[in-house]
Amino acid sequence: MAWYNDTKIQADVAISSRIRLARNVSPYPFVSKISGSESKKIIELCQIARSKSTWLSEDTEFIELGTLSGIQLQKMVEKNLISSDLFGKIENRGIIISKDETISIMLNEEDHIRIQCILSGLDLENAWHLADKVDNTIEDNVDYSFSSQLGYLTCCPSNLGTGMRASVMLHLPALSMLRRMGSILNAAGKIGITLRGVYGEGSDAVAYLYQVSNQITLGIPELAIIEKLKDIVEIIITKEKEARDSIMKFQGNYLRDKVCRSLGIMRSAVLMSSNEFMKLWSDVMLGINLGIIDSVTSKKLMETRILASPAHILDMYQDSDSSTNRDLIRASFIREQLKDKSEV
Repeated sequence: MAWYNDTKIQADVAISSRIRLARNVSPYPFVSKISGSESKKIIELCQIARSKSTWLSEDTEFIELGTLSGIQLQKMVEKNLISSDLFGKIENRGIIISKDETISIMLNEEDHIRIQCILSGLDLENAWHLADKVDNTIEDNVDYSFSSQLGYLTCCPSNLGTGMRASVMLHLPALSMLRRMGSILNAAGKIGITLRGVYGEGSDAVAYLYQVSNQITLGIPELAIIEKLKDIVEIIITKEKEARDSIMKFQGNYLRDKVCRSLGIMRSAVLMSSNEFMKLWSDVMLGINLGIIDSVTSKKLMETRILASPAHILDMYQDSDSSTNRDLIRASFIREQLKDKSEV
C-alpha cells in the first residue's frame, strides 16, 4: 500500500520516512558524461539483476520514462516516486517501481541507480531494511563503483561514503505560526541536518511540510546516520507538539475557528487553486491532529492531498485543460472526498 494511502497513518507530525541510496556502476562514467549506449547498458544490467530476483521481479515493474506523457511523469513527482530532475531528462532513463509504490529505483538520474524506499509515519528503520534488501539484490549482479577510502562513489561529492540520504517529512504548522522555524533551521544546520521543502532540494516548504534529512554521508555508518536523524526528528516533533499546546492554550478559540473555517471552505468552495488547497489542507490536518476535527481522517486527507495535485486532476479529468476548469474540478473533487458522511 502506498505511503500516502496507508491505513496505519496516524494524525501526527511525522508524515513519511524515506531512505535513498545513490549507486553507480563500474566501470561506466557518471551520468553527466555517459553516452547513449552506456546509459542503455546501465538499464539492461539493472533489468537483468531484477529478473534474477524472484521477489523483486514479481513485485515490481520497469517503466521506460520516454514512454510516459508529461502528466504521467508529473504524477510520479507529486507522489514523490521520482525527482523533478528525472522528470526533465527522460531519454535512456527509467524507473523500477513496486506495486505498492514503497520502492522506486530511478535509473540514470544524477547517479546510475537511486534506490528509494518510502513508508508512512516515522519508520526509518524499516525503510532502511527494505532499501538495504533492494541494494543487496542489485549488488549481487552489478559491480558498484566503490573505494576502500571513500566508500560508494557518487556524482555529487556530498553523497560520497554511504551514498545514503535518510529523510522524514514533517508537518510543522505550529512552529511556523510562532515563527520558531528559523531557530530550528539554524540548529539543525550546525549538526549536519537540513530541512527542505516537500519535493526535496530547491523546493519550498508548501503547507508547512518539511523534509528533514542528513547532510553527512562520509565516515558514518548507515545505522548511525539513521539513529542521529531519528533523535533530531523526535526533538523537532516534541517542539512542534509543545507549540501546538501553547497555541491551543493561549489562542484556542482562534485556532478552532481557523481550522473549522478551512474545512468549511474545502467542503463548499466552487473554485479551488492548488495553492489555496494546500494552505487549507495544512489547517485541516492540524485540526485533526488536535482533535478539533473528527469528521475527516488523516488518511483521507493525505490521500486527497495527492489526488488533488495538478497532474492528478489533469489525468483524471480530460476537460481540465484550463486553469479555471482545473480549479472548478478540483473543488468538486475535494467536496466529494471530504463531505461529512453524517449529513448525507
